[in-house]
Amino acid sequence: NKDRYHDLLDAIGEGFCYIDENEVFRMANRSAERIFRVEPDSLVGKRIYDFLDEEGEHIAKREIEKRKTGESTEYVTPIVRSDGQRRFLRINASPITREDRRYVGNSVILRDISDELRVSEDLNRLVTNKETLMKELEHRVTNSLNLVSSLLGIARNELGDEQAKSILSDTEARIRSMAAIYERLYLSEGVASLDFGTYVEGLAQSIFATFSPESRRIRLVTEIRGVEIDTKRAISLGLIVNELLTNAMKHAFPDGRGGTIRVSLDEAEGEVKLAVADDGVGLGYGDVPAASTTMGMTLIRLLASQVGADLRTDISRGTAISLAFPMRGGS
Repeated sequence: NKDRYHDLLDAIGEGFCYIDENEVFRMANRSAERIFRVEPDSLVGKRIYDFLDEEGEHIAKREIEKRKTGESTEYVTPIVRSDGQRRFLRINASPITREDRRYVGNSVILRDISDELRVSEDLNRLVTNKETLMKELEHRVTNSLNLVSSLLGIARNELGDEQAKSILSDTEARIRSMAAIYERLYLSEGVASLDFGTYVEGLAQSIFATFSPESRRIRLVTEIRGVEIDTKRAISLGLIVNELLTNAMKHAFPDGRGGTIRVSLDEAEGEVKLAVADDGVGLGYGDVPAASTTMGMTLIRLLASQVGADLRTDISRGTAISLAFPMRGGS
């Protein structure tokens, strides 16, 4: 029966051993001997400290103190095998006590996880390298977009046709909007998503500041909550905000009128709501084009469809255009 018991322990793939209160091996199966790279039947009688460096000894002493209080422990520790190679073990240890509750040792299960840790470190290194490359790409894209924007600005200033200048000006603003997204990504910790609320706040203030002297008679109010949005949708949504706010600044308050433009962003129960509203003259008034006919609104509808947003227009009091879309985008 005793031989069968040992045969059963030796058949276990993981290391199993009994270590007494002095941290001496009193029993060990073949897997434990292979983990420590010792000859068969030679692990018994050695101390666990024979295989620990300074770091491993510090970890072992800390865990032993826990087990002396009756606590089972699970931890990772380095060991130095008999062949001098440093490996990492995951150890599950359960205290053994007598009837008087005196601590007399531990039953220990050992597993060498060195290869798993190495693979994990390699993956982390690859992810870090990818993040670095993506950050560099975002920086270069930002610089390229800013260069294109500057070139458009130079070309606009050389034109005499007011309609052509207006078209170039709108295109330049759209490019600046995209550049701001990449700049925000470059400054953020990740590359997959960004704080869209912070971006919208900055974009709104930037667009408002470009319309002078109109900005002196128009008040901008922002009610924006921080919302994390994936990069792909953030670019489209940023362009939508650019179009809506630019249209409001250009058309909502003609003939020197004053008023208020309100930009809001909120999230509740997994749905994000984005809106730009004004108390101006409304779409279709005088020289203000109707919502269905402008190039800007055509672009907005296209972008809203791309991000899966429900687009709504309310012209009962000025113009209010809102989008509602799920917090998490589709694949």
